Amino acid sequence: MDGLIRTLFKTFITSIILSIAVNCTYYYIGQRAKGYDTSHVIPLIITGGFFINVIILIMTLPSLFLTFPHLWNSKIVRLLLYFSGPVVFIITVLNISWKEGDSEVYLLTGVVFLIVHTFFYYRLTKKQA
Repeated sequence: MDGLIRTLFKTFITSIILSIAVNCTYYYIGQRAKGYDTSHVIPLIITGGFFINVIILIMTLPSLFLTFPHLWNSKIVRLLLYFSGPVVFIITVLNISWKEGDSEVYLLTGVVFLIVHTFFYYRLTKKQA
């Protein structure tokens, strides 16, 4: 439970970098076949990726309650508090009707955040063991 804020910050920064790279690659591959110029969209992907990651980070803030030892020691509560934000974000994205192309970007960003968040969770729990 020590270093939880640092872990969330590392998750946030890493997720921003990876999600922007993944979304740029996805957009380039998807739109290249249609003949669109992708250079004008890159700044939009960067700012959108940043703000979507901020939203997911805010949804992940309940994991800071894990600083209390009685919550950290309960594995079920720990998993629920730690992973509820990104999972709820992904479920929400899957259940809302978006414009064409929006849901893929949101879903890719949410999945990248969840993967990075899981990686840092295992590193955090490995230190505790």
